[in-house]
Amino acid sequence: MSEDDTTATLSVLHHLNLTADSVGSPIPIESDSDFESYIAKLMEDFYDPRRFKSYHFASETTEVATALKGVTAANWSQRAQIVAERLHRVEIATQKSVSQLVELRSGSLVQIYTQINGQQAIIITKVDHSEFLDESELKSRLGLPFRQRIQKSMVALFEDETTIAEIRVSDTNAKISVYWWKDFLELEELKTSEKNTQTSFAAIDKTLRAQLHKKNKKSDFWALRNAVIGYFQTQQSFAFDMFVDTVFSQYQPDDPSIDVQKLIKDIKQLPDRHKFDTQFTIAHHEIKAKIKDTIKLSSNLELKITGDIPDMKNVILAKRSADGRKYIQIFSERGYDEFAKMESEPS
Repeated sequence: MSEDDTTATLSVLHHLNLTADSVGSPIPIESDSDFESYIAKLMEDFYDPRRFKSYHFASETTEVATALKGVTAANWSQRAQIVAERLHRVEIATQKSVSQLVELRSGSLVQIYTQINGQQAIIITKVDHSEFLDESELKSRLGLPFRQRIQKSMVALFEDETTIAEIRVSDTNAKISVYWWKDFLELEELKTSEKNTQTSFAAIDKTLRAQLHKKNKKSDFWALRNAVIGYFQTQQSFAFDMFVDTVFSQYQPDDPSIDVQKLIKDIKQLPDRHKFDTQFTIAHHEIKAKIKDTIKLSSNLELKITGDIPDMKNVILAKRSADGRKYIQIFSERGYDEFAKMESEPS
């Protein structure tokens, strides 16, 4: 998506009050307000698709699907009202079911009827309210935040007025809220968590092998692969932007010839090249076999890696003895206990 190719045409704002019986009418937007600039900033957030999951409607006759199809400038407000009323009902029901665990935050629903690269598009986004101090009255109030504007969103791109070509959903939470994609929008995922986990891990692993291991930058390969394994094993959800920041952004290579920024750029191209979502629940059982790797040490000796090794660079070290022989040093109490009987007794 290019910002130059995207023009917001119509927008509707509803306040979501879970203590009210109905969602009410759209909030009037005064011509001299700053709402247009706020919408422009919202649109900027959609140009960076670092975190999303692809879906389709579970049925062509669901309430939101029916409301969005056939939208025109003339009926936009009416259709947007239908969507807002549905979200209000779903949020009230959700709050009742989870009242003992969590409280849904108050916010506003912003709906935008626009064009993206010449395609009709509809954006539905929930914006949580932020507390601020009204300096004119010195009272605490809630309002729309200019920073971290989007919390939950859906973007629907149309082939024509009645055919939706693509649906992308995102959430600032690591995991996309079930009530948002399933209860409210009534969507089904295009790719399962298992498929996303398999495809993403394989693509990342293949890239590291091609750019590091095969180019004899093996210590950096094992360090980064170990960090990738650690992320997939310890996180419940995969959020691509967080993954890149966690594993690659602060990495200091052993080999100074490695261009970490280029590696990051190549990693960021993987979701489009290999067609996996950038936000999904990790299916840990799908990579148990794939994370295993073996390093041949000699004809009858192998080092087998079966998972994440915390602080790997300080656990396995490459050394040279005084007579020039190469060896690895592994810190392991269990390993020591196995071979301690071979250690020479002190004189």
